[in-house]
Amino acid sequence: MPYQVIQPPFSLKFREMPKEELVDHTRWLRGIADERMSELEAAVRASPGYESWMATFKPEFLGPLGEWFAGAVATRSRTSEEMTGLKLSGDLLMSLPDTDLTNHSFSLAIDVEMYLARTFERAYSQPGSNSSTTRNLSTTANQF
Repeated sequence: MPYQVIQPPFSLKFREMPKEELVDHTRWLRGIADERMSELEAAVRASPGYESWMATFKPEFLGPLGEWFAGAVATRSRTSEEMTGLKLSGDLLMSLPDTDLTNHSFSLAIDVEMYLARTFERAYSQPGSNSSTTRNLSTTANQF
């Protein structure tokens, strides 16, 4: 089965979202996390050389996942409307590339981020892990 691109039921214009919609977005992400981890695992395992990769949430699986992800990312040319909109936003501190990630790549990035968060959560929420870094990582990972 081909990889299913994530379909948020919200606009992805986070700076424009009211707080309530951001909270709903977070709840939605938490609710689909297990499904997205299965989707990610299937996509990785369908790639030559990664057939044995498993979403175990163990740190040693992050390296191969990162290698796979780097090879899976694709870009597309930005439309003239997108370029104009970005230039008008006034938030530019550097020149704009004329390419952007594809929707497929954005979707993979979200799935990989969820996997990373869960891996941190499991690795750093073990008994005896009480450093401030561990608490901060666990707090961030608990969002998913």
